[in-house]
Amino acid sequence: MKTKLSYILIGILLFFSACKEEEFPEVIEISVSSNVITFPPEGGNYRITVISNAEWEVEIDYDNFYWCAVEVGQSNSDAIYIDVSRINSETPRETRIIVRNSNVRNNCIVSDTVTVMQKGWTVPDDGVLIDGVIWATRNVDAFGTFAESPFHSGSFYQFNDIVAYTAIACGESNGNFTVFPDWKSAEFSEIWLPENNPCPSGWRIPTSNEMFALISSDYRYDNALNGFFFGTNNEIFLPAGGFIKNGDVESVLTVGRYWVENGVIDNENSVIYQYLQFYTDSQGSFARYISANTHNVQYAFSVRCVKN
Repeated sequence: MKTKLSYILIGILLFFSACKEEEFPEVIEISVSSNVITFPPEGGNYRITVISNAEWEVEIDYDNFYWCAVEVGQSNSDAIYIDVSRINSETPRETRIIVRNSNVRNNCIVSDTVTVMQKGWTVPDDGVLIDGVIWATRNVDAFGTFAESPFHSGSFYQFNDIVAYTAIACGESNGNFTVFPDWKSAEFSEIWLPENNPCPSGWRIPTSNEMFALISSDYRYDNALNGFFFGTNNEIFLPAGGFIKNGDVESVLTVGRYWVENGVIDNENSVIYQYLQFYTDSQGSFARYISANTHNVQYAFSVRCVKN
C-alpha cells in the first residue's frame, strides 16, 4: 500500500512539474521598441511597446517619478506610457526604466532598458528662467523690439493691436503726459492674433497660467525703482509705467498693467480683460492678477514677453 501511494505522489509531482515547465519558454526574450527617448524642456508623453514571450514587469527609480511618470497598460497590454513634466532648469536630467521577466527560473533574468532624457532650457542673454518659463528682461517698446533698459516702461498697446503708444512728458508733473502717436479707438477682439504680436521674433505674450505662475514665484516692491521684482532665485523687474485710457496717460510710477494673450468679449461696449495689475505702495502687497475685470476697450497696457 505504501509503495502504491509513493507511485501516486511521484505521478502528481511529475504532472505539476510538466505543467510548470510549459509556462516557461526555453529562451526568454524581452525587448522594447525604443531604448533612448529624449524630451524637450516642455516635456511630453511617449508610448513604448514591449515585445516578450514571458510575463514582464517594470522597475523604475521612484526618486525621479515626480518628473517622469510611468504607467503600464491594462492586463494583456504590451505598452508602457511615459509622461515627462516641464523642466524648471537649464540642467538636463535623465532616468532609466528597466523591463524584465517577472517569473524567474534558475535565477535567469532577462531585461531591456529604456533611457529617458530631458533637455534643459537654453536661456538667451535677454531672458530669465523662472519656474520653467523664460521671461524677457525688458518690456516691449516699438513693435518687435525691447526697451533699452529693464527699468524703462516701454510702449503701451491696445489689445490685439500693433500700434505702439508712447507716453511723452510735457511738464514737470508726473501726471502731465501726452500720447504719441495720436490715439485711435480700439477694435473688439477675443484673442491676440499672432500677426499682431508686438514681441520680438521668438517671443510671445504670456498666457494667464504663466502670469499666475510668475506671481506665485514671489514678488517684492522696490520703492526706488517704482516697480516689482518677480521670482525667487531668478528675478525680473516690471516697472510701474501706468497705462492709457481713452488717450490719457494715467498712474505713471504708481500702477503697472501687463497684458496676457486672451481676452473675452462681454458685449459691444466692454470686454472682460485679463491682465496683471499691481500698485506700488510701500507695503508691496498688492501685486495680483485680475482674471475677470470688465472695462471699456479703450485701454493700452504694457507688454512683457515670454520665450516661445
